[in-house]
Amino acid sequence: MELVMPAGDCTLFPPRLKKLGTMPYHICYECHEVEKKISELCDAGFILIRELSPATAIENRRVAFLYGEGVGQIELLEEN
Repeated sequence: MELVMPAGDCTLFPPRLKKLGTMPYHICYECHEVEKKISELCDAGFILIRELSPATAIENRRVAFLYGEGVGQIELLEEN
């Protein structure tokens, strides 16, 4: 688990965190066959909000973000 705190008032996160209150901003799942998982989640009603792409902060492993009603935002991280 990684806990993230805004560095100051001039970041992207404060408005979102204020709206969410004490709920998680998002949960990240590391997974095998990430394209298959994206498809399964979309079939289950999740919306792909950020396409699968390399993340420089995570050794260029691919990540995607999805949103599910009642669940919120999730991140899928390609397994090493």
